Amino acid sequence: MGNIMEEAFTAYTGSEKVFTLNGKELVIPARFDAFITYRTKFMKLAKACADKAAEEYKEKIHDLDTFRALFQDIYLENLKIVSSKAVDILVSEGIYQFSIDTFSAKNIETFHTALNDLRTTNESVKLTEQNNAKVTQNLKNGIGSLFSNRGSFARGLVQGAVESTLEGSEITAPQKAELYQRIRTHLLLHNVFQDYWNAVITLVGILRENGKDIWLADSGKIDDINAVLESVHNPNFPQEKVADVLFDCILKKPNAAAIYKTIEEKFGLTDEVQKIFDYFIYPDFTKIVYTESDFPGMVPANSNMAQGQNASEEPKKEKGLFSFMDKESGESVKKGLKIGAGLLATSVLLAASKGGSTNNNSNNNDGKKDYYLSSGCKRARLGARDGCVGCTLAPYCSHCR
Repeated sequence: MGNIMEEAFTAYTGSEKVFTLNGKELVIPARFDAFITYRTKFMKLAKACADKAAEEYKEKIHDLDTFRALFQDIYLENLKIVSSKAVDILVSEGIYQFSIDTFSAKNIETFHTALNDLRTTNESVKLTEQNNAKVTQNLKNGIGSLFSNRGSFARGLVQGAVESTLEGSEITAPQKAELYQRIRTHLLLHNVFQDYWNAVITLVGILRENGKDIWLADSGKIDDINAVLESVHNPNFPQEKVADVLFDCILKKPNAAAIYKTIEEKFGLTDEVQKIFDYFIYPDFTKIVYTESDFPGMVPANSNMAQGQNASEEPKKEKGLFSFMDKESGESVKKGLKIGAGLLATSVLLAASKGGSTNNNSNNNDGKKDYYLSSGCKRARLGARDGCVGCTLAPYCSHCR
């Protein structure tokens, strides 16, 4: 088959299909066949468009900034290809009120998992900026309060030390790298594929709204299906009814993988079973269509994902002294050290200033020294029990110097 994106998509009303299973005839109604045919065709189209989006992603996106700037455009441009084929079908059915853009918008109203991934990243950036601003302001307030009783020179020195080392709410390069490496590209592009494929649900919904007789799954039935499958596995379940009951389940939820697993368990992977699986594109519809190996080099070199760790697992995180959101930021540590150095210099200057003030009272201190020395050392009277702790001669006595 050629390029699915170049194929014509027109209206299809379906035709009755018959399968056999364990001596039973399983009849597919025409309206159900129309849905399955569209479902299969749009799956192939969605994969082709997702593949195109993936190639553009690898070519254009290399870091957090390019991801935030370009991903949505890549997503929407390739969704338009899917939408154009859906609109072709609507027009052939006499439904003219949808353009490519309005169909895309309608699909996004319900199916937007990949765009949610982008939204999550943008929200993480916003939270990081807010936290940066809060930390910066708290540090300024704390230091300002600490030195509030010092002179204007000291306050100015501290303010300069803080402002020269903090960048306010701006997200740092290490923070950008950490947020970017959270993106699991193969899962993101699988979500793109799923959003594109679900355009068939949007299409069928519009057809039904316009009076077309085509099947669409009834929502909220999966619990009922699971209960039936439990019953089928019960040893008291009549075996002559298994095929009929399982096929009835398929006609209610053709995307429930557990049904096909049960069919294989009960009847094996025979030619009859394989034909049923092929028609309903099982197990292909259950698979993640991309792997990490499809996107080599997309995870930054400083990724904290452990070697051999599954993509769905949370990466291990370490807490540091300057931790932010349970991660150690080397940039924050550097800033902390810079601030510490600035405050140390400030402290030295303040101490020197304090020392100068003490010298102005040196005559008074000398008088105290002479008085204490004239009283003699009290160490003998203390019995060395407490050493020289609390002794007024401590600054001058030879025992303590």
